[in-house]
Amino acid sequence: MTQTMKTILHLILSSAILLILSSCGDGHHHENGHHHEPQHGGILIECGKHENSLELVHHHDNGDLEIYVKDAHHQHPVLIKQENIEIKINDQEEPILLQAVENPDLDRTVGNTDHFKAKGALLEVEEFKGTVISVTIKGKTYSNLSFHYEAQHDHDHDHDHDHDH
Repeated sequence: MTQTMKTILHLILSSAILLILSSCGDGHHHENGHHHEPQHGGILIECGKHENSLELVHHHDNGDLEIYVKDAHHQHPVLIKQENIEIKINDQEEPILLQAVENPDLDRTVGNTDHFKAKGALLEVEEFKGTVISVTIKGKTYSNLSFHYEAQHDHDHDHDHDHDH
């Protein structure tokens, strides 16, 4: 093999590797360094090895929990047939049932949606761990998906504090 052919082959292989490594570019981290950002300010729960994802959102002001079903790159909604998604929060006896959310404007119905919600499910809680018990996406069932929802540190630090020293 000539030096020119080796150089061309090297360039082709290098370009292919760069293309593969940069093919997704948005907040959950992968072993190769790229990551995906949640669209709704929640946390991402990966389903399988880069197959699909869930975004879990906790509204600590009213205790609402929401799950959005997305593709692997967390860019597009994935409609599923389930009527609800059940999650188990560590340190709680009863699981939480998130119901399918209808949205006529987007032609979303129970049994054909990407959005699930449980109103007032986790009041006065900012950080928690748990498990999505089961979700079926595109005919594949994912079970016991663990997650850790960390406290959001978005407090206003410009307010005055009284400190006695």
